[in-house]
Amino acid sequence: MNITHRDQIGDLLNSMGLHGDGAEIGVLRGENAEKILERWKCARLFLVDPYIRWPDDVYTDCTNTVDYEEIRHMAIERLLPYDNKFFIAEPSVQAVKMFADESLDYVYLDANHNLEHITQDIDLWWPKVKPGGVFGGHDYYDRDEPHFQCWVKTAVDKWCRKMKLVPELPCCLSWFVKKPFASHAVKA
Repeated sequence: MNITHRDQIGDLLNSMGLHGDGAEIGVLRGENAEKILERWKCARLFLVDPYIRWPDDVYTDCTNTVDYEEIRHMAIERLLPYDNKFFIAEPSVQAVKMFADESLDYVYLDANHNLEHITQDIDLWWPKVKPGGVFGGHDYYDRDEPHFQCWVKTAVDKWCRKMKLVPELPCCLSWFVKKPFASHAVKA
């Protein structure tokens, strides 16, 4: 997987022959989804975001203070030209139940970055990725501030050690792994 920015995700997936379904967990204004849909020749891209305000102890992030209804409309408007996108207005833990294991070519996590939630998202969504598919996310760093908690690096590094995987880290704060085929896979 040779990319330098997450804007190239669609190109990467095309070059790998992945043209099935994908999911982006955490959509916000839809900028990343738009970049993917501009380039990726996918069947469908599922956009998972409940667009609701969470209690501060559940989601400590500046994006938890936005007008979610306005932001949701921005995403819908931005992605209107793409017929192969489908919004799922559910929390990640509910939306994941809509997908069979190994049914997705691609999953990108960019939702709640608190340690408990990013760890849960990694554990829930990894089984949904097909062998040979791409799994990744955004905000690969740790930060502990009064109004912003991000523990993606800690969660990803711990999970990668457990799974015996090495994440690709293009210079865009994203991380990616290619799901091994069964003979090389480690059970979660």
